Amino acid sequence: MEKRCLITLNDLKLLRPTAELDGVRYEPYCLESQDQDLRPVLGDGLFYDLMNKFHVTGDAMYTPYQELINGKAYSYNGQTIYFDGIKPMLGYFTLARLIQNHSTNITRFGVVTKVTQQSQPVDAQTVRQVVNELRSNAQTYINQAKQFLLHNQTTYTLYIGSDNSGNTSFRILKG
Repeated sequence: MEKRCLITLNDLKLLRPTAELDGVRYEPYCLESQDQDLRPVLGDGLFYDLMNKFHVTGDAMYTPYQELINGKAYSYNGQTIYFDGIKPMLGYFTLARLIQNHSTNITRFGVVTKVTQQSQPVDAQTVRQVVNELRSNAQTYINQAKQFLLHNQTTYTLYIGSDNSGNTSFRILKG
């Protein structure tokens, strides 16, 4: 499976203004968010299929993956519901990881925090508050994604259900 980010740096900037970020800084956190935050929501089968096929847009067969990523309006029980897609969820999780780790750099001399004359580091409590807010925002989009997938199970047949909390253990039931 080729590892690619489902979101762009521009997607992050639409959620929150960011200064001077580049792909080198955000991509590792994006890939972590996809693997550690998105995979448990989608389940391994749907996640694997999405990651292998999301970039193929020319074939109508892959339109559902573009809709899962980018969102769409759909009807359910006579109501029109708008699904924002998984981009905002991934964006908030990526930003949370980025903010939590961005000021720390690993160098050949050890782990350092960059400080310039024009700025000063934010205290740990403020960082925690921002990270918690971003994760809370992401949770809203997780709930939306689960609802969308449940309402569209005939399209997303690899989705295994709303009790998909990331727990990959299984139970043997006596018959």
